[in-house]
Amino acid sequence: MKNRTDERIARLKLKRRIDKENKDKNEEIAKEESVDYEEKKLEEVIEEIKNGKVNIKDYNIRFQRKEYLQGKVAIDIPIDYLVEKVNDDNNIVLINDNLGISLIINYSNYSVKKQSFQQFKKGMETEFKKNEMYLEWLEEGSYKSGNKKLFYGTYKTPTGKGDTYNSIFYVEEKSGIVVGNYNCFYKNIDIWAPIIKGTISLIKF
Repeated sequence: MKNRTDERIARLKLKRRIDKENKDKNEEIAKEESVDYEEKKLEEVIEEIKNGKVNIKDYNIRFQRKEYLQGKVAIDIPIDYLVEKVNDDNNIVLINDNLGISLIINYSNYSVKKQSFQQFKKGMETEFKKNEMYLEWLEEGSYKSGNKKLFYGTYKTPTGKGDTYNSIFYVEEKSGIVVGNYNCFYKNIDIWAPIIKGTISLIKF
């Protein structure tokens, strides 16, 4: 009787170990496929933005390049998806409340002390903690825009309507700083994350 019980326990342990190994393997494959898809799709999306239309996940999204902040910024806008709420010399706000998409860029005209992106991030984290808000950093990097350097970082934040995917970016000027935030619902990142990344990589200052 004892031998049969031991055999059943051994078989159960073996089955659990095999199931765990298969699960880990499937998760790793899914992760690799996701990365390959994102990298390939981002390159395609950038080219499609340049050409004025992105086809992704059955969406046909038209783009138009527009200048803002007295010509300080030129950016490709998904013209059928963002509604202009503010457009003045120092601020632009474009929003789609239904889809949870927004693009906000502002220019602050003051003497700026040079800082690394790590210092910029630390300042953001301090402000979030002060306001009892949470953020999870996902990615960071930089792009060349003419003779200027654009720094960006993506992060995830919880809201009352669900998690959001955010991409903050900034460029230092001689007399100030241009800071932007482009975001969407996290559940829609398969569509909008490549668009947000591609758009930021193409911004001209």
